Amino acid sequence: MAAIMLFNSFFWIFSTLSEIPAGVISDTFGRKKAMLISCILRGFGLGLLFIPSHQLWILLLSGLLTAVSESFNSGTMSAWVIDKVKSIDEKYDIENIFSKNSLFLTSTSMVVGFVGGRILGVKNLSYPLLAGIILFIITIVYISLFFKDNSHQQQDNQPINLFSGFVSSFKEGYAFLRTDKLYFSLCISFLPLILLIVAPSNKWQLYFGNEYGGVKITAYIWVGMGLFGIIGSRIPQLLARVIKNKLSSLQLLLLLNMCAIILCVVITNVYLSVLLF
Repeated sequence: MAAIMLFNSFFWIFSTLSEIPAGVISDTFGRKKAMLISCILRGFGLGLLFIPSHQLWILLLSGLLTAVSESFNSGTMSAWVIDKVKSIDEKYDIENIFSKNSLFLTSTSMVVGFVGGRILGVKNLSYPLLAGIILFIITIVYISLFFKDNSHQQQDNQPINLFSGFVSSFKEGYAFLRTDKLYFSLCISFLPLILLIVAPSNKWQLYFGNEYGGVKITAYIWVGMGLFGIIGSRIPQLLARVIKNKLSSLQLLLLLNMCAIILCVVITNVYLSVLLF
């Protein structure tokens, strides 16, 4: 348990540190190269976990590579979509694309997570990792052949200064957080839920075996989180129609979350607690 939580700590620390540099590299060298870097690093990170070893440094190195990979992936694909849509129609509703994409990704993740946890993981705990490596290899081939990218900001005769790009991006982001109080409040409001969800969403329960029901129930937990996530994503849209003030809507959602968390702890019925969670 200590090793797994240390892995999670490494992941979030290096994910935070590499977020802005990854964005600068994506803007400078193009979305395609950034996506390829993400897939290659994630493949290597999974490959390290696939190696049978009890060395802690291998686990932590995997967390580092996975974190940097996630930073390259987190904003690059969204930026590529925005670039592509703007090149076709600047007035197109981009929010509609991301809403449908989120629904598709969540649904796909539920299916893949269930197969990995309930079918592959039951047979051998290394099979989900091996399947992940294979999927990333397929993704690398697909991006190399079919991914069109015209997002380069640098010209051939212009010098590349990644450090100045990092500094300017950091200053712009900090200034934006200071001026936009609603967005800053939204970021802070996510913290309690992230602290609660980070453990079950990493599917480490598989490695605790049947003694804790890990292999049996992890897949169902993952599907349940995805399914209720899809349902829950509609609640803010419904509240926005009733409550026009976005900050008031956010405060009401936080209040509902807080009540649900308290009830999860107080209620002794395990099924009702899981439902509220």
